[in-house]
Amino acid sequence: MLSFLPGWLLCPIVLLFGMSYTAVISLLIFIVSCVRYPLLWSPGASSFLIRVNNHLMGWWLYGNHLTLVLFTRAEVHVTGEIGEDESASQIIVSNHISWLDTLVIGEITRNRLPVPKFFLKHSLLYVPFVGIACWGLGMPFMRRYPPAYLLRHPELRNRDIETTRKICETFRDIPTTFVNFPEGTRFTEEKREKGGAPYKNLLTPKPGSLALAIGSLDTFSRIICVTLHYPDNKESPFKAMLFGRLGRIYINLREIQITDNLKGDYTGDKQFKHSFQIWLRERWQEKDETLQKMKEQAEADRKSGKK
Repeated sequence: MLSFLPGWLLCPIVLLFGMSYTAVISLLIFIVSCVRYPLLWSPGASSFLIRVNNHLMGWWLYGNHLTLVLFTRAEVHVTGEIGEDESASQIIVSNHISWLDTLVIGEITRNRLPVPKFFLKHSLLYVPFVGIACWGLGMPFMRRYPPAYLLRHPELRNRDIETTRKICETFRDIPTTFVNFPEGTRFTEEKREKGGAPYKNLLTPKPGSLALAIGSLDTFSRIICVTLHYPDNKESPFKAMLFGRLGRIYINLREIQITDNLKGDYTGDKQFKHSFQIWLRERWQEKDETLQKMKEQAEADRKSGKK
């Protein structure tokens, strides 16, 4: 709607709008959380306040929706379907390209699935407003220790495991959508080549947090596999959104049912760990092929003039 404005004018407007509703909602979530934690002894009161925070998270998703509608002219192309269900917990697994991914996934889940909770890097805890909101919403903050540091402090190896288990247990009775980016970082060709990934378009996935989440909560009903592609903004889709230059967004959705062979002790059962790693690599190979087809389709659409 306002994307006709010059980028130098639109960018501060988008930032001010986004920071304003994020700050207000984050503050409300923080207040509710400060009330909730002294009431952890009361499951009923704690559960009610978690639902209040989830409702506030829904308003944040709506703010993101308005950002995309008001300040971009993005054309969204979706292939595949997922059943809408706000009463069951599920896991979203996605490739990771940009900060914009969180807004797009939020748009996918908004009013269709329980509000999303992201596995986050611990450093994001200190981002103004966002950090306290994510803490209040009970999102897991994951630490990445260098191998040499873990050799000196082996007691830290299982910290993320315990964090994942505790967070999942908190939401046992509350429908939740956990979002996991198995690649662990945003994709670049340099990272793909440096990491020796056996894929054309993806980094090598890290299965640990996904396997632990599935094994920690038996109420997860399915995995929703999301594949994202921004053909017109390959370098920086988020920056393109800020300046009103966000182009087409291609999204592929696929459901995978969680079966018994995906549940097990990832840290203690070597056979299960090996089988889960093979399973995820196979799914990632399928995702790589899907993403390649999406790129070819986007190029064909560009040549034909299709928006």
